[in-house]
This record gives sequence, C-alpha cells and structure tokens, in this order.
Amino acid sequence: MATKTALGKGKVEAALKQEIPVKTIVRVSRSIKPAYPDWMKKVMYPMLESTGRTDYDIAKDMLLWLHDEQQNGAVAGLVINKYLQEHNLLESCGNLQDALAIKKLGAATFKRVFGKKSIYFWKSVVQRQGGCLFVPSLCVDHDTVMLDWRWLLYDLGGGQPAVRFASSKS
Repeated sequence: MATKTALGKGKVEAALKQEIPVKTIVRVSRSIKPAYPDWMKKVMYPMLESTGRTDYDIAKDMLLWLHDEQQNGAVAGLVINKYLQEHNLLESCGNLQDALAIKKLGAATFKRVFGKKSIYFWKSVVQRQGGCLFVPSLCVDHDTVMLDWRWLLYDLGGGQPAVRFASSKS
C-alpha cells in the first residue's frame, strides 16, 4: 500500500516555481544604437557597439566570467577593464543592448539563470563628464531587474561577474 506524504505549503510553492518555464531567448538589433544615460559624455568602445550575436539563449550561450582576483576577493573595475582590453576579451562581452534585452525577460528568468549575482556588460563602458568611467550592470531587487551604472573605481567581487558569450575564447 502506497502512503501519501503531505508537502508543506513552502515546499509546494517552491516546486511550482521550479516548474514555471522561463523565456531565455533574446533577440538584439545591433543596427540600433542603445540609449545611453544623459550624463554620459563618451562611449569608450564605439567600434564594438554594433558587434555581437543577434539571437541567443542566455542560459546556454552566455557565461559568467571573473577576473582571477575576484575568485577569492575583489578587484577594482579599472583593473578588470584593463585586463579585458589587454587580453582582447571585450568583444566577447555583453553590451548595453544585451543588458536591456535581458532586463525585458524579467526577474524570474534573471534569477533562474544568474541567481543573486549582479552581472556586468563591459563592452559598454562609458565616460562621464570629468573622466570617470562606468560600466552597466543588472541585478534583481524586490523582483525587479534593475539596470545600474557602476563606477570603475569600486571593487567588484565574486558575485559581480562579466557576461560573456560562451563560444568566445577565454
């Protein structure tokens, strides 16, 4: 005789949340320049602005990359930016267009694919009046995907990886 076991309310809700399918496919029009914030003075890598894949699955085609110093600590954004430049890795990174497309997928998709991380889009580093550099990032706050701009003088730790396309060289 089979016995039935009752799942607690929290376990049922957790099971239902896991079963809800999420959309992870994005389409990006690389021919349209993204809308940068009004305070932006200069795009640092304008030649990369229209490069990248147009259709991809964020769960399969993207990876989260950390600088060696982020593995067990934190490192200034300026150091990460310089490393990506010197090792020709910027082209494989996501940009503001990718960030905006991922943001549209919503919090459930973001949490399922990226967890509680803040993810960074290094191809779209911008300069503000006065010379300060900023990189766009996404995170979830109260079930809303938030776009933010991080000053590159700040340290970034292991929960703040770069978004890169998986088919690119490491």
